[in-house]
Amino acid sequence: MTDDLSSKLITVVLCAGMIACGSKGVRHEPLLGVSASLYDDFASGSISATKWGEGERQAIREDRSAVLSSAITNLRPNTGYGTEMVVIPPESGVVTSLGTGIQVTSASLSGDSTDRSGIDLLFQPAANRVGADLTNALFARIILSSTNGGLAQRQLFECTAPDCSSFSGIGTSMGNWPREGLPIVDGTTYTISLSVDTATKHFTFSISGGDYSVPRSATVDASSGNPPFPVDLSAENFVRARLLSQVKGGAVGGGNGEVTAQFTNVLVGMNNQPPSLFDDFSTGPDFDPSKWTVGRQSVQIVASALEFGLSKEGSGTTLPMELTDPNVALLQADVTIREWRLAGQGVVNAMIQGSLYNDGTNGSGQWPDNNRRGSQVGDVIATVSMGRSRVRYEILRCDSATCSRATVIEPATTIGNVTLGSTYTLAMEWDATQQQVHFQLDDHEVVTADPVAAGYPVAGTPNRPFRRIAVRAAPVPATAPFSGSIVADFDNIKAE
Repeated sequence: MTDDLSSKLITVVLCAGMIACGSKGVRHEPLLGVSASLYDDFASGSISATKWGEGERQAIREDRSAVLSSAITNLRPNTGYGTEMVVIPPESGVVTSLGTGIQVTSASLSGDSTDRSGIDLLFQPAANRVGADLTNALFARIILSSTNGGLAQRQLFECTAPDCSSFSGIGTSMGNWPREGLPIVDGTTYTISLSVDTATKHFTFSISGGDYSVPRSATVDASSGNPPFPVDLSAENFVRARLLSQVKGGAVGGGNGEVTAQFTNVLVGMNNQPPSLFDDFSTGPDFDPSKWTVGRQSVQIVASALEFGLSKEGSGTTLPMELTDPNVALLQADVTIREWRLAGQGVVNAMIQGSLYNDGTNGSGQWPDNNRRGSQVGDVIATVSMGRSRVRYEILRCDSATCSRATVIEPATTIGNVTLGSTYTLAMEWDATQQQVHFQLDDHEVVTADPVAAGYPVAGTPNRPFRRIAVRAAPVPATAPFSGSIVADFDNIKAE
């Protein structure tokens, strides 16, 4: 049983996003005596997109349903914020049918913000997937939105920009569900489903419930017309099937948004076979780890602190909050771990983490694991993490595009002991001039690490720059029996 980072294998999973953070009312000397500016103390009671890449959000199981919610202020233009539940397919191949009962239980929007809750299927050639590049991605989607008085839309489009800010609708359609959408009412449960015949490239969308006692549907022939990219629905191109609930900034941005949606009775069909009941959310306090990538999780402001809650069984999960400025040198936070549980083998931690520089190494030299923008190959990552009883720092160098493989530069090293329920200040600083990393717990002695002297020179800026706080629960090794949970408060985030 392991409660902190202690091996290279544990280190590798960090790149999915570990970190550390804090809580109010504690004063410590800042790192190295350098005064840092207050970045966020969450006193406003809301998360602002001017400071954070994610908003308040949760995914919980409640009353035989999955409840997904999101809330954020000052939305950036054409940017979505929310949460999702990705299906773990019951067999290899393509999810060709996805359906669920859905209700938008509440929504509040201002400015040009919109909300969208629903289901989608995603196809994309593997060559385009690294670095969250959505170019050449094909989405089949059903969205329920409170926008324009309430609307259910069926969508089939290809992204023509890396962030999908530009896209093109594809195919020709027939049926009684018009492209512009159908009126719906918040608080009403609808049954929605989408399916695809991968041989004929025909997508079928349907909705019933509310005023639609007779279902409405549409079939779209994706093989017709002139799509921006060839329509390839092969198993190699299938990426995911998911439930989602999001708010999104419009072309102007700056508005606020929040939405909550409830999902019931998810049906899944594989490889052109009829759908069957996949999950009715009737068992266990958390989501079934054999069916969903997400665990029970939430990030919410509670008593003027940012509370992270995460519970996961089976596979690992990271729950992050990224700063909108990925290049701050100094990041500091107070953290209080209020609840902590681990059964089996793994890590359950709260952390501060960031990419420092790229050392120029070329990984395998073969796509996708070569050194380029969008790939983390060569990026040097530093982490200071807090578990049940110890605070540790660690530095690694990514050897694959998603940092699933890494070389340990500085192994996990303890810099102090902690106790549950007490608040501690964690700090990390990248001194680009001296090319050294500094770590500190409270006002203890500063620990300095020198990755350049260890043989990892600075060749340039990171391919994937980031600074973040987060919690993580993950098995080590990945196949080990595992169940873990954590509740941690983060506060008084400082950055310079």
